[in-house]
Amino acid sequence: MIPDHYAVVYTEESRRIFVIISEIFGDFVLTKSCSGPNCGCIGCMMLSSKVIRGEAEFSVVDLDGSQSLDENLMAHSFTKEGEIFLLGLKRKYKAYKGSINKEKLDKIFRFPDAVLIIKHEEDGTFTHSYVSPIVVRRVISRGCRATPHCPCVGCRIVDMWYTKAPGHMTPAVDISEGRVSAEGELILPIFEGDEIISKMLTRDPSVRHDFSPNIFDSPLEQMF
Repeated sequence: MIPDHYAVVYTEESRRIFVIISEIFGDFVLTKSCSGPNCGCIGCMMLSSKVIRGEAEFSVVDLDGSQSLDENLMAHSFTKEGEIFLLGLKRKYKAYKGSINKEKLDKIFRFPDAVLIIKHEEDGTFTHSYVSPIVVRRVISRGCRATPHCPCVGCRIVDMWYTKAPGHMTPAVDISEGRVSAEGELILPIFEGDEIISKMLTRDPSVRHDFSPNIFDSPLEQMF
């Protein structure tokens, strides 16, 4: 799930600047005068604040999931409980007009719903595996040679597109966000459409009720 609010922290030699980028509250400079960790400014308070619910404590920002945007620039997403911190701000702040926006941060912080894992075998072929919330890592094709229009299931998923709105086509697999694991496997994220792909790969009979004949928009859907 993509967060609604972010805190961006820019560190200079003598100060830190805190910026809030929020879908609900707008973009504004929280403080420009932080002298360092635990200085007591509102930015430091934000990073260390906890929200107590019953016996549980929740951080205002997700420090474990922080992302580095540059050498001196860090971004943190607010937790759901952290919205209380933003609601509690009473002062008026100067609007932020910088180049970092929510759209860019959404792309950085988004987490894939499923992944396609491609392993290069010693014989020169490729093995494709698939992982999603309802599919434990499963090999879906072996012996792929990655030729144009390869008919294997892995390549068909890579070639699959779906329609979010009329005239707006989106690839199921975001190749541009691919990463290589420590084991040398290529990991390709799937940010949307994982549910129908997972159902097709597990031959879930419910998929028959979701579609009618002749309305499939991709080779993968036609194959199943």
